Amino acid sequence: MTHSEMAALLGEAADAMDRDGAELARLKRMYGDVYRLWRTPRYWMGSALVDDVEPTLMEESAAALEKRLRSPGVRVGGPYKADAL
Repeated sequence: MTHSEMAALLGEAADAMDRDGAELARLKRMYGDVYRLWRTPRYWMGSALVDDVEPTLMEESAAALEKRLRSPGVRVGGPYKADAL
C-alpha cells in the first residue's frame, strides 16, 4: 500500500468516525433522558435510565438503534434490587 493510499484510507476512517460521533450526539440529545447511549466499533447501545422500558438495547447501526429507541419494549421483570445481594 502506498503512502497516499494509506492517507486516503485514514482520511475515510476519520470521516466515518466524525459522522458516527455526530449521529451519537444527535441520539443523545433526543433520547438521553431515557437511555444512556454509547457505541463500540461494532455496536450502538443504550442502557435504560428509567424503570418502565426495555433495559438494554444493542444494534449494529445507528438507524436500527434509533428504531428501537422510538418504540422500546417494556421491561419484563422489575429492576434488580441492591438488597437482593
